[in-house]
Amino acid sequence: MLFCPAAEKRRTACVTAKRLAGVTLLRRADVADHPTVAGPRNCPVGYGLHRKETILFGQWLALPGLAILLTLLLFYGLTALAMYCVSYGRGGRPRLSTFVGIAPPFLSIPTVLFGLMAGFLASDVWNHAREAARAVLDERDGALAIESISLGMPVNHTELDSMVHIYVRAVLSDEWATDDERGAPAVQSALEALVREVASPEIAKEAGTSVQGALLAAVSRIASARTTRLALVTNEADEVKWATVLGLAFLAQLGVAAVHLERPRAQIGALVIFTSCAVVTLSLIAVCERPFEGSYEVSSATLRAVLPP
Repeated sequence: MLFCPAAEKRRTACVTAKRLAGVTLLRRADVADHPTVAGPRNCPVGYGLHRKETILFGQWLALPGLAILLTLLLFYGLTALAMYCVSYGRGGRPRLSTFVGIAPPFLSIPTVLFGLMAGFLASDVWNHAREAARAVLDERDGALAIESISLGMPVNHTELDSMVHIYVRAVLSDEWATDDERGAPAVQSALEALVREVASPEIAKEAGTSVQGALLAAVSRIASARTTRLALVTNEADEVKWATVLGLAFLAQLGVAAVHLERPRAQIGALVIFTSCAVVTLSLIAVCERPFEGSYEVSSATLRAVLPP
């Protein structure tokens, strides 16, 4: 049997295309049937782990940035006021006076723990925000790559451009900021149609296997970026970490108040400074918790740039 290099290249390209099409068609179904299946390696930590937010906590994170700041200021302002009233009120002063003289270094432990836990929480939240922005950029770059390659093909495939535009419009209208990790059916159908078009043997005959391989790589980039985006948009906040940080902030307030049981003005000043710092820090973390909604959401203008004016 004679060996034909061109035929072998076409056969390899077709096999690669079939594998890519199979992965794309089955990826969302696998995740739907097995909710705990881990995502791609480039997905952020927490993908595939389903935590149920309480309604109150989820609504609090969905508030605008100013509302989150005011709620934290109200809560910790009231706790600071309660600590001052108990420390120097008629009922609590005689009992709390016996705690005068506690060494300040022992009461700084909650403050240190609060700083560490807030740093860990902020790192996770801001890493998810960066991953979300990067996923949208990858999705856009894959779509633009398909358009650029189609323009340089011997036979200009306007079908590829129209399919890319249909996919982007479906993402913006049906899937942007969705709460369903399986995504929108319209987007999945558009992606499957794009895969079938790119994997067709006609493109390999007209443009060559190298061009088809570049198109397949661009489609694979879009599919991978979409999976990452869906994983991030449906990734719920870790209530355990948030409850720990909020509780440590309260304990740190208590430690600050316990150090200043002898001087009322000193306690007021210390509580105001610490409470202000804690509220500002927690507000900055909370507004970035959900990268596709809220005050600092990832802009959909990145994907809209693919569409014609």
